[in-house]
Amino acid sequence: MEKLEAKAKLHRIYAGPGKDYRVIYQIQDENLLVLVVRVGDRKDVYRRVK
Repeated sequence: MEKLEAKAKLHRIYAGPGKDYRVIYQIQDENLLVLVVRVGDRKDVYRRVK
């Protein structure tokens, strides 16, 4: 788990063969919820992450 520099509430993990994919997610402790924001190829996944 690694926090994204630009977005304090978002984290990322590497996934897939060769770790070519990223999963961007948010942890909401107060709701006991992990919200997957975006999954995609590493060259495209960070575009338009809000």
